[in-house]
Amino acid sequence: DIDKPMTAEEQRLAEQIINEQKIDKDLEEDAATRAALLTSPLLLAASSEVCAPNEYTSYNSKSLKFSSLNESKHDEDLEEDSMDGSINQDDLEFTPRDHTSSHIDFNDPDVFLGEVAKEEEGLSEKKKRMNQVICLVTTVVIILVVVLAVVLVTSGKDERSAKTSTPQPTVSPYPTITPFPSFAPVISLEPTQSPTTTLPSNKPSATLSSLPTSSPITAIPAEPTGEPTARDDSTFPPTGQPTIPVGDTPQPTSSSSSSSPSASDDEERRAEIEARLIPISGLLALEDESSPQYKAFNWLCKEDPLQLPASDKGIFQRYVLAILYFATDGENWSECASPKGDTPCSNVMKRYLSGAPACRWKGITCDIYEQVEGINLRENGLQGALPQEIGELTELSSLSLSRNRLAGVIPDHLSQLRHLKYLLLNNNEFSGNIPTFIGQLNSIWYVHLGFNRFSGMIPSEMFAPTLQHFDVSDNNLVGAIPPEIYTVSEDLRNIDLSNNKLEGSIPTELGDYPSLRTFAARNNTLTGTLPGEIISDTLETLDVGINSLNGGIPPEVYMFGKSLTFIHLGLNEFAGTIPSRLGDLTSLRTLVLFFNQFSGTIPSDLSKLTRLEVLHLAGNSLQGTMPPDICALRSQSLGKLSSSCGGDNPPVECSCCTYCVTGRRALRATLSKNYQILAPSFTEKKELYAEPPKLNLSI
Repeated sequence: DIDKPMTAEEQRLAEQIINEQKIDKDLEEDAATRAALLTSPLLLAASSEVCAPNEYTSYNSKSLKFSSLNESKHDEDLEEDSMDGSINQDDLEFTPRDHTSSHIDFNDPDVFLGEVAKEEEGLSEKKKRMNQVICLVTTVVIILVVVLAVVLVTSGKDERSAKTSTPQPTVSPYPTITPFPSFAPVISLEPTQSPTTTLPSNKPSATLSSLPTSSPITAIPAEPTGEPTARDDSTFPPTGQPTIPVGDTPQPTSSSSSSSPSASDDEERRAEIEARLIPISGLLALEDESSPQYKAFNWLCKEDPLQLPASDKGIFQRYVLAILYFATDGENWSECASPKGDTPCSNVMKRYLSGAPACRWKGITCDIYEQVEGINLRENGLQGALPQEIGELTELSSLSLSRNRLAGVIPDHLSQLRHLKYLLLNNNEFSGNIPTFIGQLNSIWYVHLGFNRFSGMIPSEMFAPTLQHFDVSDNNLVGAIPPEIYTVSEDLRNIDLSNNKLEGSIPTELGDYPSLRTFAARNNTLTGTLPGEIISDTLETLDVGINSLNGGIPPEVYMFGKSLTFIHLGLNEFAGTIPSRLGDLTSLRTLVLFFNQFSGTIPSDLSKLTRLEVLHLAGNSLQGTMPPDICALRSQSLGKLSSSCGGDNPPVECSCCTYCVTGRRALRATLSKNYQILAPSFTEKKELYAEPPKLNLSI
């Protein structure tokens, strides 16, 4: 009956049931709270960022204290119920989880909070150690990926440089992984697992687990070599899941239009190279099959053993040097023609058009950056025209092509050689005007264009402030000596204008040169007197023979010419007496005064020239007897001595002369420009020469 009041026993039972339900609920809440406190640091460690400091969520001390108070209250209730005998204390006893390997008294709030703090510190230390391990493992994985990528790139370059005509399997000690676009490994970390390298699902998978073992792995060459092999059309083009080729030996297959390298690849490379060479040689030259430019271009694309890519910086040098080879009849060079020829060569690497780097070819020198800085093919049988592409070798400092059979004009493209110091094109067959751009070369120091067929006047623009040696001898040059030779090139040391058709007088301003050593202007039509201003204490060679100079020998010759070793005044119209003070020139080795109008006697002071090797006095109006002291020099260094001692009644008595001459006009008419005298009026049938020592000729 609802309205019937509860008895004391029923009320006690009802309160007992309510208390039991309350205790059960409190125990469940207490267990949940303890589990959250003990497991929350691990959950935080698992969800934290890798290698980044994290702040732990601090526990609410008030909540802990509240939980502890509730725990005490529950214990008091349990004690009361136990006293009543309605609840078994053993059934309700709670044993806390042993997480720290020590029993925790949860009935004491201070002890509980202290243990929780220790638990929190221990978990923090574990968290830090785990982060350090994760950082270390991640760093090692990244380093391995980078090292493997470098190894793969280096292996690809080595395989391209080691191409052969026959495909050979390449064995590499490194694993080969085919690169794909956007190859970005994703690192996934779990708190209880080691970090692993994974890839997106739509990309090929690769596991970088360890370094290569001792067992070699066959690597597929980065670029095909030898004959192309047919590809598998089922895997070309690449699909979303490409595979890494495996196998120890490439299977031979028949070549087809889809082989690798395909014809389209060759055409693409050829087009790229052509695009780079058009600005140098022009499209017409590259398409003219008879031109050296086409031959060099075709060799570069098809026959060059190196097969450099179009982007290689060395392709220009090989192209230019190949043009030089084809333009100058390289197959008939004296030495080191192409490997197809049989010309001698000291080293097979020096042969042109070989697989060696261009810096190893004959006569080619390079700087530390493998840029060509010197070409020396002197006396090597070159014939033809000098190609303009030489000007593309912008680091060139020395160009020596002397003593060959090169013809035509000097190309204007050489004006691009801003570092050129030495230009030696002598003893060839070049023609036309001397190029004016020589004066624009900022570093030019030595110019030797002698023994060619240049014509016209000496251009005033060709002189540069840096010029020190200037030789245009043995050409067909006309006009006067330009004043720029002494106003612009103020540091000239050697000047040779011999064997041309120059006219006018010798400029006195040449004496302004502080270091002039050689002045040679023989065999021209120069007139006037010999200016004494050009004589200095540095002058060693004075050669103005075979001109129309007159007057006497200026006193500056023996006053300031203490360094003179060679004097040639022969075949002019000098007159007067021979100065006895010429004997003061103790360094003199050659003195040529023949075929002038000198008169008087031969001065005995010439015997002071103890180093004298050549003395020619023939063809003058000298009289008397050759001084005995001069004849005494014949037993020392004097090897050649001539005078007008020929005929039945000679004007000069000379018993020690090696040559005796009669008649002046006849001998002058038979004198060639190299001073070789073949006149039959010589007492001894010998040839007579008079050349400066610097040209390695003797009188």
